[in-house]
Amino acid sequence: MMRVSSTHQQEPSTEHPIRIGLDTSKRLFQVHGVDARERVVRRRQLKRDQLLGFFA
Repeated sequence: MMRVSSTHQQEPSTEHPIRIGLDTSKRLFQVHGVDARERVVRRRQLKRDQLLGFFA
């Protein structure tokens, strides 16, 4: 569920993910991000040593 502040006057950015999914059941992590309109804006495969750098 997404909460929207009543003081927020602008639409959320459609270029930046508002929700990120992470599949950790494989050797490679699958990262999937969607914007406010539920469109995919990020999709990557990451190795374990790349994961923290990606989220930094």
